[in-house]
Parts: sequence; structure tokens; C-alpha cells
Amino acid sequence: MYDHVELPALYRLNHEKIDIQHAQLFACLMHMNKLIKNDDKKNNKQIEEALNDVLRFLRGYAQNHFHYEETMMKKNHDPNFEHHQKLHAAFLNDLIALQLKGTKEHKNKMTILTEIALFVKNWYLNHILQEDKKIVDFENKLSSKT
Repeated sequence: MYDHVELPALYRLNHEKIDIQHAQLFACLMHMNKLIKNDDKKNNKQIEEALNDVLRFLRGYAQNHFHYEETMMKKNHDPNFEHHQKLHAAFLNDLIALQLKGTKEHKNKMTILTEIALFVKNWYLNHILQEDKKIVDFENKLSSKT
């Protein structure tokens, strides 16, 4: 959906499929930042369409990516599975809450987009570098035993 971007080395977990999926989220984040930076060049209709596209992407991304990670964790009998699954559910709930809060408070679409971009950025920095790293480390530990 978004232009391909190279995942910065800092965010690579050296798991091909997960890194590819994380690069998709990174591309979405870069797209949101570009929209925010150029908000004066867009009318309300364009911003609303962009926001809807971002939300659609994030929901689809979360379903696919979270399913992949959780399936991998189940297969590996990862002891952090339930905790990780709860984090994924919280992401989706928080994303929906941000969208609803913005609508309820009649915030303009750019404000909602900015809040979602900040939310995704924080998720990206914290979840991927800490929680997703544990998944890959656990799988690597299992692989080295066989």
C-alpha cells in the first residue's frame, strides 16, 4: 500500500518475515509523518481519505501480523504467548479508542492522524524492540538446540 522503505538496522530482528512486516508498518508511519508535515497542502476531504486509508491499513496489518506472530509463538510453545496476545489486543483497542475519541470530541482529521502517528511510533519503538525481539530470541534459542 505504501512505498517500500528499508527497515533501519536498529529495528531489524533478523527474522525475514517479521522484518518485512515491520517494514510495512514503518512505511505507514513514514507516510503519516509526510502527511502531517504537508498538512497545509491538503484539503479536509484529502485528509479524511488519508486517515481512513491509514486506519484500514493498520487494522489489516494488525490482523495479519499479529496472527503470524501468535501462530509462531503457539507453535514454539513460547511462554510469553498470553502476555504478547494481550499486548496485541490492547493495540487494537487503543487504536479504536483513539479514533472514537477523536470523532466524539469533534477533533479535526489531522489532529486524529497526528495522535495515531504518535501512538504507532511509540508502539513501534517499544513493542518491536522489546516484545517482538523476545519472540525471535526464543525461536532462535529453540533452533540452536536442534
